[in-house]
Amino acid sequence: MAGITEEQTRQVAEIARLILSEEEVKKFTKQLQQFVQYAEQLNEVSTDHVAPTSRIEHTKNVLRDDVVKQWISRDEALKNVPEHKDGLIKVPAILD
Repeated sequence: MAGITEEQTRQVAEIARLILSEEEVKKFTKQLQQFVQYAEQLNEVSTDHVAPTSRIEHTKNVLRDDVVKQWISRDEALKNVPEHKDGLIKVPAILD
């Protein structure tokens, strides 16, 4: 791949809403080129026998099973609220 140009560095800076001096553009262009060269080393790795994957760890669902259980009744829950109406909790309005 061709190296990163100063114009490309300016475009990246504009997208990131950064204002760079000419000195910073030169500095970051060099750093971006080094980064791209480093990342291109991945092209040298053989992946012929590697299955495609979206995750690198082999985790399974670690959540507990859903278990149906008896809960408190509506009346019991409404005993603890300051104000309720028609079986619903009444709260102050936040919009007019």
